[in-house]
Amino acid sequence: MATRKLQARLHYGTPTTIRIHRTPCLTMTQCLAAMPSPAISTDQSPSTYRQPKHWEWAVLTVFLGLIGTAVLSTLPQVHYAPTGNDEAFYLYYAGSVAKGGIGVIPDLFSTFRATPSHGWFPPPLRIGYFIPAAIWMQNGGIDFAALSHFSLSAFLVSIAGVFLFARRWLSGLHTWLATILFAFSPLLLGLSRRALQDTWVTLLGMISLFLFLECLVRPRLRWQIAFVGCFTLTLLSKEPCVLLAPAFFLAALVFETKKTVRTGRIKRLVHCFLLLVAPTLITFAVWVFFAGGTSEFLDIIRIILNNTGTTNPYLLKFGAGPWYRYLLDFMLLSPWVLILAFIGAGSFLVQVNARDTDHKFHLVAQNSLLLYLLIISSSLLFEHAFLHKNVRFLAILDLTLCILATHAIIEFKQLFPGRIRLAATAAVITALCWNRWSSFSTLFVKGQLYDPVSANLLFLRSIVQ
Repeated sequence: MATRKLQARLHYGTPTTIRIHRTPCLTMTQCLAAMPSPAISTDQSPSTYRQPKHWEWAVLTVFLGLIGTAVLSTLPQVHYAPTGNDEAFYLYYAGSVAKGGIGVIPDLFSTFRATPSHGWFPPPLRIGYFIPAAIWMQNGGIDFAALSHFSLSAFLVSIAGVFLFARRWLSGLHTWLATILFAFSPLLLGLSRRALQDTWVTLLGMISLFLFLECLVRPRLRWQIAFVGCFTLTLLSKEPCVLLAPAFFLAALVFETKKTVRTGRIKRLVHCFLLLVAPTLITFAVWVFFAGGTSEFLDIIRIILNNTGTTNPYLLKFGAGPWYRYLLDFMLLSPWVLILAFIGAGSFLVQVNARDTDHKFHLVAQNSLLLYLLIISSSLLFEHAFLHKNVRFLAILDLTLCILATHAIIEFKQLFPGRIRLAATAAVITALCWNRWSSFSTLFVKGQLYDPVSANLLFLRSIVQ
């Protein structure tokens, strides 16, 4: 029977020539199955991505409805402070835009410049947050409750985003487990009740993270345009998110070293650099426009810098500490997921290093995602080690913890007999979700936790008095 050669390339792998018989019913699944190790399943490869089935959409919708209803039932217990905290400033900014339109934003910039003491609180630079919040308020009312509903909506969308993007890189089981764990994040559940911007910023940062990975692997124009737009909105929502840019570029450097095709490497890196520079330049241009000029914008930057160092008593008291303080906070929030995440990371690194030399870096889709998340998370921890620390500033790390933890769970499931593997996995996930929901209830609902700094977490855990 006649044969033909098919040139196939794994993620970052060398071209592999395989022979397949010419048959009328040959499918991509059969082609992938014929490929030598390392194998890649059809639901792992982004190139074979299929839209979620109808039953998956139905299950996801019901799941989001249950999570949203559960959080909504706790909102009447939230106590808001009308002045003197971040929530009050976000209500002031969003409420002003909701009443007067975008034309009032220059006035917000001018007021901030005229009141240097406001430098302790969120600046009006965060128009990427309070403009969408103001639009939301047009129907929800101009009050703290409307901002809380906006935070909850952003959290629910981020859960759906985890499912849709992770499905491009992980198996079906891994995707569902990671989505469920992420939905029960005590940190994000707690922040979704407040009139804060953290769930919105986490959503945008997470989408930017996944879009940049797509740009690295499959640099199509639509992914690049989507990334520039989303990352620009992320920077406009919270200026410290610019620290994601060095982390993204480091990931690009590492991924380029893994590629066996060296031709055009410098060109690809320059292209990635420009993808990161473009949102930054657009963001600065928008800020300068609303500030009324470059000098006025620099005045705002000076006010922010002068009030984030030794002059801010709150940051001095609650924001100091070593780099591993973030890990301590995640341990206080959800200890078992953090432990499983470390096990999952160790398992991944051992598996990669255990491969033979020829295939060590020829990563399948799942390992590409795990490597990418480890690079981004490690970079963010390193960068924030030199800044004042608050776990809600790095809430996006919960995504990495959930995916690594579920990787460990899937590895552990192989220890059980085939007949009870699914039941054992379901039992472990149920126990973890119950533990995470209990943590959320204890800390944020009963404990009325507003700012999850280490001192507050230690107090509510009865570790310190």
